[in-house]
Amino acid sequence: MQQKKPGLFITLEGLDGVGKTTHINFIQDYIQSKGFKTYLTREPGGTEIGESIRNLLLFNHEKINKITELFLMFASRQELISNVIIPKLNEFFIVISDRFIDSSYAYQCGGRQIDTQHIDSLISMLDGYLTPDLTILFDADINIIFERINKSTKKDRIENENLEFFNRIKSVYSELQKKNSQRIKIISTEKNIEVTQSKIIEIIDDLLIRKNLV
Repeated sequence: MQQKKPGLFITLEGLDGVGKTTHINFIQDYIQSKGFKTYLTREPGGTEIGESIRNLLLFNHEKINKITELFLMFASRQELISNVIIPKLNEFFIVISDRFIDSSYAYQCGGRQIDTQHIDSLISMLDGYLTPDLTILFDADINIIFERINKSTKKDRIENENLEFFNRIKSVYSELQKKNSQRIKIISTEKNIEVTQSKIIEIIDDLLIRKNLV
């Protein structure tokens, strides 16, 4: 169906190792099969500046102060919002972002134990901040996730953190979902891929119906 109103913004969240990446292309392909234009991006990254920041944050072997990390995340985010997300939405795309604001609450507030007020303050400074129309939160047992991470032969700086770090992140994600249950829909990745993708289709179809796009 031809989209007749500004695009939708869908974000994908979850711990490293939860299997989120497995389903990103499926989500994009399914939405495109419905006749919509899509644009896939990621955080940190998505722009030339953002990708440089991503490399610095994930593959730099020197210790980075947690506040420096937070500022860099938001610098990348501002570039993405201004140069990609808002322009694409105005061109009637459905923008799909691998991570967004919820990741900062989970990883920086939960994982790094930075006060929530710092995140809130930076959000208030963003030029053109917007709330996602839908967030899909991929979830699995923490021990399964940690085992998957440790099997990787090319772990980034974040993936090298300990189990306690990831437990704090998982806890914050759970709190965010409970507080924003209309926006954040949780999907378990512990079941087979067909079951997971069936749930994805159900959630996306519901969004399109609610937005009067089908």
